[in-house]
Amino acid sequence: MNLFWGLGLLEDFALRYFDLSLTQLALLSWLIILAGGVVGWLMPQGATGITRAPYFAIKAALVLALAQVGHIAMQVTVPSLVGEYYWAAPAMQAAGLLVFGFITVRLAAARSRDAFGHGNLALLCLVPLLSLILTFKRSKGDPALRRVGNRSLLTGEMGVFVGGFLLVLSVALNNYVQEEQAKRVAQANVDDKLKGDFLRFRLRKVVDKVQLPRQQGEGVMVVAVELRDKAVHFRYVADRPADRYPQWLRGGLVNKMCGETPTAVLVKAGAAFVMDIEDQKGAPYATMTVDAKACGFQPDPS
Repeated sequence: MNLFWGLGLLEDFALRYFDLSLTQLALLSWLIILAGGVVGWLMPQGATGITRAPYFAIKAALVLALAQVGHIAMQVTVPSLVGEYYWAAPAMQAAGLLVFGFITVRLAAARSRDAFGHGNLALLCLVPLLSLILTFKRSKGDPALRRVGNRSLLTGEMGVFVGGFLLVLSVALNNYVQEEQAKRVAQANVDDKLKGDFLRFRLRKVVDKVQLPRQQGEGVMVVAVELRDKAVHFRYVADRPADRYPQWLRGGLVNKMCGETPTAVLVKAGAAFVMDIEDQKGAPYATMTVDAKACGFQPDPS
C-alpha cells in the first residue's frame, strides 16, 4: 500500500513538473538543493577543515557529477514519457539535486570551519555571489582542524586549474544536455509520441482519479467518465432545466477549466473535456465542450 502511495506522489510530482516554466523549474531546483543543504547543515558538525583550492576543485567535481545526472535523466526522458514510468526522469533529477545540496553544504561547512573557525556559514555556498566568500576567504590555519583534500592535484595552483577545468566540463555538459533534450522532445513531438501517447496517458490518469458517483454542486451529479482518444467525456445528471443550472455549469465551468493551469496545459496540447448533461430519465439537456477553441487558445503550429 505504501509503495502505491509513494508511486502516486511521484506521478503527481512529475505531472506538475512537466507543466512548469523554465523560471519555475529553476526555482524548484534551487529549493530542492536548499532542502538537501539544510539537512546537511543540521547534521552534527565535524572537526575537519578544507582550504580554498581543494574546496574549489571538489565543488567543481560535484557540479560535474550533477550535470552527469542530468545527462542520464536526458537519456530516459522521451522513453519514460512514452511509457508508464514518466516520473523517472524528474525523480532522478530531484534526487540528484537533493544529494548535491547535502554534500555541497557538508563540504562548505568544512570550508567555513577552516576560514572562520566554525561551520555556521556553510549555507552561503547555496547563495549566488555570497558563495564566493567561502571560495576566496583565506584559511585561519587552525592546527586543531584535520585537513581534507590535501592531495597534490587539489592544492595550490593545480587545485585551481583542476577546479576550473571541471567547471568548464560541467558548463559544456549542461549546455549539451539542454540542447539535446530539446531536440529529442521536439522529434518526439513530430513523431506524435508526446502529443499522442503521452497526452492520452495523462488523460487516462485524469479519468482514473475521478471517484463516481460524485456530487458536483446542488442538483448535479457526475455519474460516468470515459476517455475517447484525446477527449474526456463526463456524463452529468441534473434535476433541473438548462436555464436553471448553477452558474459554474452554465458558463463558469468553461472559464474555470481554461484558467486552471493543469487543465489548460492539457487543452493546449490537444485535449478536450466534454460534458454531456441529461435529466434523471436519461434525456439529454445539453452538451458543453472545453477545448482549445472554447478557451481561445491558438492552435499549435506543429
